[in-house]
Amino acid sequence: MWKKRKLWLLAVLTLALSGCGSAVSSSIDASSPAYAPPSTAPNNNVIPSLSVIKTRYGKVLGSQSGYAYYIFRLDTPTISNCDASCAAVWPPVIGASHLITGNVKRSLVGSIITSNGAKQLTYDGHPLYSFAGDRAPRSTTGQGLYSFGAYWYLIAPNGHVITTTAKASSSSTGA
Repeated sequence: MWKKRKLWLLAVLTLALSGCGSAVSSSIDASSPAYAPPSTAPNNNVIPSLSVIKTRYGKVLGSQSGYAYYIFRLDTPTISNCDASCAAVWPPVIGASHLITGNVKRSLVGSIITSNGAKQLTYDGHPLYSFAGDRAPRSTTGQGLYSFGAYWYLIAPNGHVITTTAKASSSSTGA
């Protein structure tokens, strides 16, 4: 079942990229998990806030509404390297520190100013992003993806980056 799904995603990705310029096609590594951008707008249910949510990877940072946040390995503590088409797929978490709830370590919360002047939340020096492919609370479909030139990972409440990926399951019940 997984092989059919992977082949289908690869076929969709190939068709989508056939009409795109080199900037998009060079941002996705064919040897890594493929991602085809959603056919609809990014999930508007993600309310910019900072909370701890439970996922198949354990407790991770996310929104109060349950959507996971990711870090981008090309970023630095002061610069977000995800602009334009990248930000359409990986929207930056824009907001203020008063939206922090739950067991988030406030001492690790910060912010940077993006290239368009918005205030993007950071955690332990990592700019935070949501993922347009996560269509439901606690979904973590962006974990370990290689897109736009680097890997995307979840971040734990202690500030550690979670680099593990989920193992394929023969169960159809999900996680």
